[in-house]
Amino acid sequence: MKTIAWHISSKLHGCDPHKLNDFCFIQGVCLESVRVARFNLVNSAAYHHRLPDGKHQGISAVFIIEESHIAVYTYPEYGFAMLDILTCGSEEAAQKCHDFIVGQLKPGSIEKDNGEISGDFKPIKGWTSC
Repeated sequence: MKTIAWHISSKLHGCDPHKLNDFCFIQGVCLESVRVARFNLVNSAAYHHRLPDGKHQGISAVFIIEESHIAVYTYPEYGFAMLDILTCGSEEAAQKCHDFIVGQLKPGSIEKDNGEISGDFKPIKGWTSC
């Protein structure tokens, strides 16, 4: 079995709704998590959702890293956020990234699912793996 990536997916319950709806805060936390994990940022996109009454509520943010991605989706009306990290880098780096974001959002509870992406992978001639 060959491990080609690490995946962490977490549901964060009981977060401060004001933090979850603070666009600059969420972007800043994610950017700093890239630095903490020593990932290499390629690009990012984030959207502050607009309700029919014109108010902003909830954020979708995706950070493309050379190693794969970091995504955060917030639901301030429930004090809830989802975090997804996939990397072909190290398990330790993925965990550092996760722990930093969780430490900033301070959830009351976490449902975490993590693991390696592994299988009987065989390189295809002419291609290089990360």
